[in-house]
Amino acid sequence: MQDFLIHFWLSYKVYILMVIKSGISLCLGIYLAFFAKTKIKKLFLRKDEILGNFIAQVCFVCIIILTAITALGTLGVQTTSIITLLGTIGIAIALGLKNSLSNLASGILLIVLRPFKKDDLIRIDKIEGKVEIINLFHTTLKIANHKLAIIPNETVTKSVIINHIKTQAKKIEWRMSFSEEEEFEKIKNLIAQELNLMQEILQTHQKNIQLISIKEHRYVIHIQAWSEESADHLSITDQFIANLKTKLKDCNLDSLEFDFYLFIKE
Repeated sequence: MQDFLIHFWLSYKVYILMVIKSGISLCLGIYLAFFAKTKIKKLFLRKDEILGNFIAQVCFVCIIILTAITALGTLGVQTTSIITLLGTIGIAIALGLKNSLSNLASGILLIVLRPFKKDDLIRIDKIEGKVEIINLFHTTLKIANHKLAIIPNETVTKSVIINHIKTQAKKIEWRMSFSEEEEFEKIKNLIAQELNLMQEILQTHQKNIQLISIKEHRYVIHIQAWSEESADHLSITDQFIANLKTKLKDCNLDSLEFDFYLFIKE
């Protein structure tokens, strides 16, 4: 056995050393990739978590690719031909995954242009939520009921983005219920008119009046609007109810009894 091992070492000494060097460089490269990823995240943690996470992912992927090429070069493989082959494969993959590459390019645009940052309350098309993270290919929003919406970056850049944090506005919601015997459309129009009259306080272009249920012989209307962050929402609600009662009286609907609930969301 000893003679066999000595003969094997002398015969394959060069190849064994190449494999050992390649393994060491591969291990060091992987360690360096994870180390750089962790350090970059910590460096940007307080300044900008989303930017740090994006740069960390890019650095991680680049280091892994360079490590693989270096390890193959240590084994004696012609890396120039590998790089050429990778370029050809990259073109083929790019043609097949053009949508994914569009998401990657869109992610870079979101990081550079910065239309929003972490914890901003934004609306993309009909999806509204707080920004959790921007990855290489998608953006994650935390929406109602503690759910996560994962949106492709290309969709984000092609959509209208409403950033409520940048406008320093706060959502104010009312829920109103009343007897279904009354004239629903007339009451809905009165509510819309009153919101328009309060345009100095409310950003009425973002208002929404929606019938959400008919339960136990009562209509339930959900009203959404936006106000300045520093506004007194209780005073706004009192003013809204007082003015609405006056309008109902003018329309001979003063016998209407309704319940009113206020919700405030940041």
